[in-house]
Amino acid sequence: MNLKTFLIIFITVIITIVFMQNTDEITIKLLAWDVRISKVMILASMALMGFILGLLMGYRGKRKAIDAQNTLPTSGNSELSDDDRDYIK
Repeated sequence: MNLKTFLIIFITVIITIVFMQNTDEITIKLLAWDVRISKVMILASMALMGFILGLLMGYRGKRKAIDAQNTLPTSGNSELSDDDRDYIK
């Protein structure tokens, strides 16, 4: 088992333990309403939002890196030398 698989299993177990220990209901006051909701629902929704934000930020960073890689500085001479062509092959 590699490190990545171990970390995924370990984090999943820890999150499951935290969720199972926080099953009681709490009251949230939202403007004029009193909403009763389980702590598990609050924790799960926050974890989901964090996961989605992490994916979006990771995609944005990866996209910037790809764009930066694709835009190479251009010089006045667009012709490749024979050595450069050999190196690319």
